[in-house]
Amino acid sequence: MTQVFDLILRGGTVVTPGGEARTDIGIIGERIARIGDLSQAAAGEIYGAAGLHILPGVIDTQVHFREPGLEYKADLETEARSAALGGVVAVFEMPNTNPSTITPDLMLDKLSRAKGRMDIDHAFYAGATHDNVAVLPEMERMLGCCGVKVFMGASTGDLLIKDDAGVEAVLRAIKRRAAFHSEDEYPSRSAATSPSPATGTAISSCAMSRPPSPPRAVCSVSPARPASASTSSTSPPPRRWTSW
Repeated sequence: MTQVFDLILRGGTVVTPGGEARTDIGIIGERIARIGDLSQAAAGEIYGAAGLHILPGVIDTQVHFREPGLEYKADLETEARSAALGGVVAVFEMPNTNPSTITPDLMLDKLSRAKGRMDIDHAFYAGATHDNVAVLPEMERMLGCCGVKVFMGASTGDLLIKDDAGVEAVLRAIKRRAAFHSEDEYPSRSAATSPSPATGTAISSCAMSRPPSPPRAVCSVSPARPASASTSSTSPPPRRWTSW
């Protein structure tokens, strides 16, 4: 008996967990029903994919969308469509919108906004603060919540858990997934404002304590010198710090 599919993608280079294979994909409804030689199968539509790569859909576990609060930039509907266009089939969205997603009601509001408007699978992070630890267990169990987000370095609104006691309180309260923005607030602020020992010049706000590889940005700070100061080859070079 000839197997019948709704759609066959024929002859594409299919990327699978076992590697690449030039083969066919049979689809019934919205599901892949078979991967293999379907030259004898029938379908309502056949798409010739020879010379094309067929990739699994991407799951992006950290996206920053702009609704609520900044819809003049983009909203859940337009950003979901942009994700789909790029091959992203599911997103986990961050809580630093305006207002931040830090209460059950605000989580419900975001889920309500997304209903019927987002063309891809989606879930939202609950944002942790020093003041909402008591409601995090409820939020992390809500249908549509993918986990709790903890910002240990500066973020928007109240989304900052800058000390070890705050982080411990969050970890003791929750039972499921937590994601961390793992910067240490105190050294970052100190590096941004403390003077350079050699020059007395304040390090700029983009300075960080360790250089990345490769660096993404470089800040240069030179010590102030009088107009008559020597510029001979023995003069020390400008100080340089990198940020990432």
